[in-house]
Amino acid sequence: MQYSLLSRFQGALLGSILGEALVNHSLASVKLSVWNEIAIDIMDAIAHGTLSPNDWERIYNRYRLVLTSKSASSSSAIATAILPALLLFHENPNALQEQLQYLDELIGLSNETKEDVLIWGYAIALALREKLDVTDAIAQILSRYPNAQSSLIQQLKQVRVFLQQGIPLKQAVALITRTDKTQHPMALALCCTSDNWEDFRLCLMRAMHSGKQASLVTSLIGALAGAYNSFSAFPLYWRVAISLSSTGQQLLERTTQMAAIWSGVYCIENADFLLSEAVSSPQVIQSRSTLKIISQGEYLSDPTLTIVDDKVIKK
Repeated sequence: MQYSLLSRFQGALLGSILGEALVNHSLASVKLSVWNEIAIDIMDAIAHGTLSPNDWERIYNRYRLVLTSKSASSSSAIATAILPALLLFHENPNALQEQLQYLDELIGLSNETKEDVLIWGYAIALALREKLDVTDAIAQILSRYPNAQSSLIQQLKQVRVFLQQGIPLKQAVALITRTDKTQHPMALALCCTSDNWEDFRLCLMRAMHSGKQASLVTSLIGALAGAYNSFSAFPLYWRVAISLSSTGQQLLERTTQMAAIWSGVYCIENADFLLSEAVSSPQVIQSRSTLKIISQGEYLSDPTLTIVDDKVIKK
């Protein structure tokens, strides 16, 4: 395990907001977009236990005008808004789909939008679980969704070809625009991170030059590269700026609470102990191949394992 899950949660959520702030040149006084405001409301709901249909309805009523507008049809905007849910349910796709269904019942998401959000959630989950293939993450995603026909999948295929041909980012963006009137921010985000996954700052700097939707692209990259590199990989001056900002302090606290909820902590009023604990996503910590640990029920789906006296053993 390279980084704790808490640090990865912090990296994803702070990275998303930081990316947007850099595009708007407002790192000193962060002005949140409505999508990130929704994300914070979702974090508040999670701090009370988990997400329920009532929580989604409350959030919908507060942001009704935005969520019923044309901009809400953007899968990238929706993915940015529900990032806390993507993190909280990253190891449970069925639970994530259930949460997405709650939102769908309120605002009516298209099948393509739901598919795109789940694809992005899969990429986030790979980063959190240290399973992201940084040598060809796009191929890894395409192999997971071989039958998907959304515009995101089509653009990812184009981007992969451009990357294989060594076409520069600016030219790749122009080529995507030429073949498709709409640039997909998620595809551009994966394009910007393709060869510099471990340089969080460079990922964001490249995204800032990704065209008209740079704000969304940079926010998406901040989330994905933040989940991969964790908050501890942020440049020191960015971490200091965040720690000195009241908004940054509140977000760090909320993220710690959310990680505590995911970990099953009953009382989250003082969840700072997680800062010194080695907590990871299921099946990440596995020092001995002969030792199987029950974690979030995932091992129960393995037909080669069985439970005897509360212990998991190999058949």
